[in-house]
Amino acid sequence: MQAQALKTLKDQYDTLLDMSTRKLVDEETFIEKSAKLKAELKELHKQQAETNEHTEDWYEYTAGLISKFMNAIGYCHCVIIENIL
Repeated sequence: MQAQALKTLKDQYDTLLDMSTRKLVDEETFIEKSAKLKAELKELHKQQAETNEHTEDWYEYTAGLISKFMNAIGYCHCVIIENIL
């Protein structure tokens, strides 16, 4: 979803730049719309960075849980073997 939004904004910026190059929009309009698109791109990049950070945190948390479960299974296995012997 974020990738599509980024692509859309970049495409809009490219279109605006093309229009400015061909003198279809004046400099003032270009500056105004360009600043707005750049601000939106900056916000989307910030959101994407936050999402990546949350994903990394989730992976670390999950890896820790799996490690704890594996240790618990190993401990239980040892206790069962000791009780059998």
